[in-house]
Amino acid sequence: MIPNYTNVHLKFKLDNLSYKYEDLIEVAYSYVKEGLPYQQELGNFLLDWLDNHEYVVVKTSGSTGKPKKIKIKKQAMVNSAIATGDFFKLKPGDKVLHCLPSNFIAGKMMIVRAIVLGTRIRYGATISASSNRL
Repeated sequence: MIPNYTNVHLKFKLDNLSYKYEDLIEVAYSYVKEGLPYQQELGNFLLDWLDNHEYVVVKTSGSTGKPKKIKIKKQAMVNSAIATGDFFKLKPGDKVLHCLPSNFIAGKMMIVRAIVLGTRIRYGATISASSNRL
């Protein structure tokens, strides 16, 4: 299978649960409707990622000027996820921690990498500092 933004890797897991494309949409709705603020951010991004548009709208950090909204092609994000996975030698089933805010591009890319590369991602706010389990 060629990685594409319309696919969810078979080994992808979010908080130790496997999700197919349709299931992930339901989780996203649940996060938006009933989740804590950090879960709502993730849910909103997942809904954007799983919609039928070829791009997502993200807000720039403002590090070089006034923050603004820009469109990024989803396939470009997929390609970036693959390049990062290659650099860090990530394999399907590897464990990763999502501890970045999902309202910034770095946090959005963590979830994209997990979906595309098939990693097992734990969402940061669910883990205590003393926990050594991912």
